[in-house]
Amino acid sequence: MQIAAHIAVFVGALTLSASSALAAFDHLACYKVRDTGVAKHDFEGVIINSGSGLISRSGCVVRTPAKLCCDSVDKIGVPPQPGGGGPTSPTTRFCCCKVKCPKLPASQFDNFQDQFGSRGVELKTMQLVCAPASPSGAFLDNATF
Repeated sequence: MQIAAHIAVFVGALTLSASSALAAFDHLACYKVRDTGVAKHDFEGVIINSGSGLISRSGCVVRTPAKLCCDSVDKIGVPPQPGGGGPTSPTTRFCCCKVKCPKLPASQFDNFQDQFGSRGVELKTMQLVCAPASPSGAFLDNATF
């Protein structure tokens, strides 16, 4: 009888660890922050290039300290949209600073699809630029220059 109980506990623990291992941590939970570690500074002449085909922006000003920081999370209780898809690899933590760029000459539209649905959006003013946080505290782990 004790062997059966030990096996049941082992199987339960294995199931629990397997479900934890399947957690994607591909979402971000973001928090307003009071950044006390970085002095106020304006980085001028910043160029922001899009990795998804949106218009690149030049002449931007990034202002520190961070106003928002985000943690990688997994969420439970929201069913996926039919067809599945979406990110499957974990993301990292980010801190976001205010950014101010020259106005676009015309409106820009894009389509987004996530587990909450598909939507067309008109992009307005860029407000934040978010930089990945370094896991160890050393600036940009595994960076290649």
